[in-house]
Amino acid sequence: MPKFLEGISQFAKASRSDAFTRDEKKVCGALQSALATVYLNDGNEVQLVERTIDALNSNHGRHFRLESMFIHGNRSIIAFDYYGKRAKKELGDLIVVSTLTNRGTPILQKLTIVQAKRDTTRPYSWGIDKEQLFFLSNWPEFKGVTGIFPKMEFAIPDYSGCLGSYYLYREPGDFVFISAKELEKSLGTRKRITFDKLLAEQAEIGSADSLPGGPFAFRFIDPEEEFIFFEKYYHLFMRRGLMPPFGFPWGDIASQVLRNVHFGKNINDAIANFARLNVGEPVFALDSAIPVNDFAYRLLNTVIRYVVRTDQGRLGQLIQFNANAPFFEQADLDGISIGIVHTITEVSIG
Repeated sequence: MPKFLEGISQFAKASRSDAFTRDEKKVCGALQSALATVYLNDGNEVQLVERTIDALNSNHGRHFRLESMFIHGNRSIIAFDYYGKRAKKELGDLIVVSTLTNRGTPILQKLTIVQAKRDTTRPYSWGIDKEQLFFLSNWPEFKGVTGIFPKMEFAIPDYSGCLGSYYLYREPGDFVFISAKELEKSLGTRKRITFDKLLAEQAEIGSADSLPGGPFAFRFIDPEEEFIFFEKYYHLFMRRGLMPPFGFPWGDIASQVLRNVHFGKNINDAIANFARLNVGEPVFALDSAIPVNDFAYRLLNTVIRYVVRTDQGRLGQLIQFNANAPFFEQADLDGISIGIVHTITEVSIG
């Protein structure tokens, strides 16, 4: 059996175990407690991001482990066309990387670039920068201005529709996770959106991406048959520049792994989906088993090289996994200021 298939099949079973659930709930509790402290002290957006990074760096379970850090460097600015206007923005506040491993060997890696927002003037309500949202939702052609991106034009695909996303922090110590594309649809022409409105919009959309099962959530007679079917299914969509709406629904509905989820109403939903690799853009697959986003992978590895060069520590597993991966050789390695959260989901324990 191919190593990719073996790992995924074991992952579907492991994700239903008590040990997996305990790891996941432990992380949720620690993160909610950390964010509640920030709100009790009337902390700002930056402090919420910092506490997120600190809380996630101190949680190590059997199946689900995390490492995180904030990279201190120069600001990386990109420029893009926004309806005839030349807009300039930073890339985002966080890069969240999810790696699935089997006996320590990476099988699959996904990432999403996160913009953080705090509910400020009114609780459970967020003001949204339309230019930033446009960029993270549509990924128009852009150019590096200062920082890590070379000063040349880039065009980057977004197969999953979740390469860009948001953490919408809210009282008393929680956040909504939502892809930039979903937020753009929910926001419409407005510049502000409430928690209740988001929930209502998501309930109305009833997106298949967020449902526990899809039309293919059934068991084939043979696991290898299942893999071959979904591999062809996956390639069919990717050739058209799209992400399969149901990911890889291995096993039965209860497994809920490797899907393409764009919304989580709270930390519990978000962590459950990150742990099961349901969130983000695929950037690495063992033995090239499925198509991936090479540009996003190179971006991640360029940031990792900056971490190694500056010896800022705390991302040992991510550095080990991606040490020899391709990166942007023309990049300015003095130009990045961003948080990195790395979730490691291990299939086999013991």
